[in-house]
Amino acid sequence: MRASEYEKLLPGAIAQIAFIPKYTQVKTTANIMKTTFATIIQEIIVLKKPLAPTSQPAADAPRTLSRAPSFSPKKKAKIN
Repeated sequence: MRASEYEKLLPGAIAQIAFIPKYTQVKTTANIMKTTFATIIQEIIVLKKPLAPTSQPAADAPRTLSRAPSFSPKKKAKIN
């Protein structure tokens, strides 16, 4: 799946997403600290495909993970 397809294919699906949170602090010229937050997605596992492109996940959908990510959580991500 290409990144450009995620917005079309994931709404209504139940997915497990492994990600790394990232933040950056920058001091502005006025000596104010600005913080920006982002995530680096490592892996997306679709656990259940949506019933229809416009359907929403059920309220009683499982909230537990069916399996762990395929990479080691202790493995450090290369962040550029």
